[in-house]
Amino acid sequence: MRGGTPMAKARIVWTGAAMIEPLNLRTVGASFADAFLDEDEHAFDGAAYRSWLREHRSALGTFGNYVPGKLHDSRVMSLHVSDAAVQMVLNDFATRQFAHALVETKQLPIATNRLVFPLELEFKTSQRALLHFVGEDGELVAADTLRVDEYLYEHVAVAGDAHSIGFCLWQAGEADARGQYVVLLASVTEIVATEQQASAWHAIFGSAYEHYYRHFKRAFDDDRFVFGHAECLQLVADCDSAMA
Repeated sequence: MRGGTPMAKARIVWTGAAMIEPLNLRTVGASFADAFLDEDEHAFDGAAYRSWLREHRSALGTFGNYVPGKLHDSRVMSLHVSDAAVQMVLNDFATRQFAHALVETKQLPIATNRLVFPLELEFKTSQRALLHFVGEDGELVAADTLRVDEYLYEHVAVAGDAHSIGFCLWQAGEADARGQYVVLLASVTEIVATEQQASAWHAIFGSAYEHYYRHFKRAFDDDRFVFGHAECLQLVADCDSAMA
């Protein structure tokens, strides 16, 4: 327990998982491959995928509440890959955006660097997860880096007893160098998600602003768009109106 609020933890177990081949974005990252490939080269029914994922995301446990794409732009606070698991801690972007809007609206004396809302994710794997850079025509080229800065997308694939997740991450460039995408492929057997956002919110804002977090969380869970600054300012205003 932190800040008087228990952390939420959820677990989902799969068995017999296997990595889906071949290693090309068209298969392992189909839902975000259009960021790399021309539309004419990559025909993917995004609407059908999102519909399918909404129907099946309960199988992902708490992590399912964050797909598709609801962790986009979250800062990667830590990433560890072992033979048996991928462990990452993210600063949840949506919660941070809303917190920033609240600080701005209420003119609270809270520094931006204090707005940290951790989400811990552990993906237990049947084999060591693979890191890649994106090459020509969507080919994935083996990478040996673990330095990543932002979480961008995920693609979940399920075929029989095979469950794979492709993560698209961003590695910022050093000095004047350009940044680059990093794709992490994991054959997942179990997911453990530990949500620390509520306890972090309480530690930063105290009890006086708990109702704002609850209002935001309901909107987030209802799949309302809460990632833009203007939308978060409106959400603060909506909460004020509801409390008036």
